[in-house]
Amino acid sequence: MKLLELYLDKIRQNLPQRNREDILKEIRSTLMDMIEDRNPSPGAAADDETVKEVLREFGSPRKVAIQFGAHNYLIGPSCSQPTSRYCGSFCSSWAHSM
Repeated sequence: MKLLELYLDKIRQNLPQRNREDILKEIRSTLMDMIEDRNPSPGAAADDETVKEVLREFGSPRKVAIQFGAHNYLIGPSCSQPTSRYCGSFCSSWAHSM
């Protein structure tokens, strides 16, 4: 199940801090149920191919995180704040000069 843990870690990196662990528990539970349902040998550990199939079907970690509340910014807020301050100052100066 190392693949599952790697997948969940990638999702974790893209989730907002708030409710992160609750969301991951929900995703883990859903994935484990899917893996168990498809396991050709009930009661035994699932093989890597079964896990890969389920993870592919579930979607990329980034897309899953976005579905659960992660933001999909082209330019993140931390990058845009200095720009908006500059634009605000420029627009204010420009308006006063008219």
